[in-house]
Amino acid sequence: MKKAILIIAYIFLFCDVTGGQALNQAFLNSTVLISFKVDPTHSSAGTGFLVFRELKSGKGHIFLVTNKHVLPKEGGEKSITIRVNTGSEDKLQVQQIDVPIVGKDGRYLPSVKFHPKKDFDVAVVHITEDVLKYGIEGTWIPYSLFVTKNKLKDENITVGDEIFLLGYPDAIYDPRNVSPILREGIISTIPTEGYAFNETLREKYGLPEQIDGFLIDANVFPGSSGSLVILKQQAT
Repeated sequence: MKKAILIIAYIFLFCDVTGGQALNQAFLNSTVLISFKVDPTHSSAGTGFLVFRELKSGKGHIFLVTNKHVLPKEGGEKSITIRVNTGSEDKLQVQQIDVPIVGKDGRYLPSVKFHPKKDFDVAVVHITEDVLKYGIEGTWIPYSLFVTKNKLKDENITVGDEIFLLGYPDAIYDPRNVSPILREGIISTIPTEGYAFNETLREKYGLPEQIDGFLIDANVFPGSSGSLVILKQQAT
C-alpha cells in the first residue's frame, strides 16, 4: 500500500504512516486559519499548518508553514492571528493567538523566513515562543512527514494518485472548533520531474520559470493558499 503523504498549494506533500483511509488527527488539528487586518474594514485570510521539528534533546521547535503572499507585507500589519485547538482530543478548545510578523522598523522579524528563491511563494514562521506564551498544547505534524524526492520514488507516487486537501477556502470555518474543509483531487504532473511554466503563464500569473514540485488538480478557492495536501492511502 502507498502511504498517505503531504503538499501546499504551492505545494507541500506529507506521508502519514498510519493505516487506513482515516486522516491522522494531527493533520486536522495542525491546519490553521490565518488572518490579519488589511484596513479597519477589511481582512485577509489564508491557510497554514503547524509542523513540529524534534531536536536531539527530545524537545523541539514549532513552525507555521504557509505561502508568502498569505502574510502581511513589510510596512503593513505587524501580526497575524491563527486559530488553534488546545487541550486533549476529548476536550478540545479553540484559542486565537497573535503571531508577530513585522517589527517596529517595518521589516520582517528574524522568526519569519522565506524560500531562498524569491519567486517561490513559501514562508515559515518560528512560533515556538508564541505557543509557550499562550500555553498551547497539541500534537502537530512531524517534520519527518515532509515528502522528499526519495520518498516520491520509494512510494512510487505518480500522476493520478489521489490526494486530500485541507484548508479554509473563502475563510469558511466553524467558530466552535478548528475544523478545516476537506476536499479531494489528484496529482496531475510527474512529481519527480519538477515543473516548468511556459512564458504565457509566467506573465499572466507571476509564476516562476520552474518549480521543484508538481501540480495537483483540485477545487482550490481564495483562502486555500497554504493548504495541506495529503496523499491518500491506496492499494498498489
